[in-house]
Amino acid sequence: MRLSLELAAAADLSDLADAVSSPGGPLSGRHLGHTELVARIAQPPAVHAAATSWFAGADLRAAASGLADLTWHAELDRAQLTCLLGQAGAQQLLARRHLVDDAARALVPPSLAASVAALELGPWRAPEPPRTLTDPGAPPPPVPATGLRPAELLRGYHFDRTSDGEDETIAVMALGGVPDAGDVHGFARAFGLPSPQIELVQLTPLAACAADPRFRFETTMGLQWLAAVAPRARLVVYFIDPTVAADPWSCFLKHVLSDMSRKPTVAVTSWSAPARQYYAVHGRRRFATLLDLAAVLGITVIAASGDWGAYDGFPSSGPARDACDALVPRDTFPGCEARVLSVGGTRVARRSPWRELAWSAPVSPALRAATGLPALAGSGGVSVHVPVPEYQRDVLPGEFSRGPDAAPVFATGRVQPDVALMAWGSDTTAYACLFDGEFRDDAGGTSLAAPIWAGIVARLNQRRRAHGLTRLGQLQPRLYAACARDPALLRDIVDGDTDLELPLLAADGTRRWQVLPGFRAAPGFDPATGLGVPDVARLTASLGSADER
Repeated sequence: MRLSLELAAAADLSDLADAVSSPGGPLSGRHLGHTELVARIAQPPAVHAAATSWFAGADLRAAASGLADLTWHAELDRAQLTCLLGQAGAQQLLARRHLVDDAARALVPPSLAASVAALELGPWRAPEPPRTLTDPGAPPPPVPATGLRPAELLRGYHFDRTSDGEDETIAVMALGGVPDAGDVHGFARAFGLPSPQIELVQLTPLAACAADPRFRFETTMGLQWLAAVAPRARLVVYFIDPTVAADPWSCFLKHVLSDMSRKPTVAVTSWSAPARQYYAVHGRRRFATLLDLAAVLGITVIAASGDWGAYDGFPSSGPARDACDALVPRDTFPGCEARVLSVGGTRVARRSPWRELAWSAPVSPALRAATGLPALAGSGGVSVHVPVPEYQRDVLPGEFSRGPDAAPVFATGRVQPDVALMAWGSDTTAYACLFDGEFRDDAGGTSLAAPIWAGIVARLNQRRRAHGLTRLGQLQPRLYAACARDPALLRDIVDGDTDLELPLLAADGTRRWQVLPGFRAAPGFDPATGLGVPDVARLTASLGSADER
């Protein structure tokens, strides 16, 4: 087994994160470098000495790593764990795998307790070394007539020709699902795109999730379309096995922040979870602190809002694992966090001329078999965990409509998504994707919308660098302010809804299907599509070439 001791940052940088992210302020865009950040958050030598002594007391040798050496690891067996934590403490950590804040501090010596953020325990073997996803050079199969093509996407969202993501590094979170090199490079070759630059980095050893076709499809389609919109960007895929890392999102972001050799400028995840479930296990502070550090470094963090309409997804355990426990509006993590750009989905009802609606639509037979759901819809809603951020205060109405047969939801917390992009097409088809050597036409969801937005941000950063500007970092304060001045930067989606039929766990333990009314797209900001979908050329002209003063 491997025990991880995570120390808290020595300084709270939330105010600095706000200051560097606020357009027009005196510190706007003045992001810290890694060395400056480490100097601010590193724990003093006395804390490291206390950690070394604690491990040595159980005859363990621990190694510190990560940003500012805040994470300590030791490989141990059950007897050594009991020696270190005591029998009750060892049993508690064995049962829960992950303890945060006071629960973690209660198991360490008083000299160390004030500096501890978390303890985590999991199975361990050394992960494989990083490798480049090398082009095997095989010719791709013929492209089918259905499924959106890259040229259609670029035309539909008015991509400009002045940027391609060059010299930007985009970090991608993957829960297993190792892609086939022939699929990724074959997709690019089929559509006349440059060969993508992709590096695969395992943060944990991978078990069954590495070859799971559902996870491989998720990773593959995201990389193909991310490379289509930012073909010269460097893509780094960080693989995490969720059976090894109890909190994959924090694991991902910690490594993005500490990766001094690759230095990602954008980090994106297509994976979401019910916010109520995540915070019940992990709390808010740990991940929120990592987001503060990302903002201070100037890293844009992007997440898919989810494909559950107004709901938040099936619980990962318990009697309702394959059904909803209560059909009421809920929020998803990590898009509910104020420093995460949450990306929702739309349905493109017509490609020429381009017309979009809020997304709620049937899926392909293959996706229905994989998900157990006949339809999907763009997630969005009001958080009960995260307060309304300053950048949203002037755009939120008092309440959001869910149609005539459902109560509205009041805007009392952070509302997601911030923005949207095509998630699905006019029928049961969406994006083209080369998977296992064959083209299919049902790639989509916010799992594709979020990586495409990551590519857009990389292009904006490239353009800003050419004009002598700092990268965007946390995007929302700048984006909301820019849209207030020029609403045409994002096209408002005013039609459609996110209604979704879902299985509900009945009192007798059986499942019955019921429609959960979602949110209505309407003029202005709404939880169906946020501020709207991008006009990339206008965004580039506005955010890529000048700053507010």
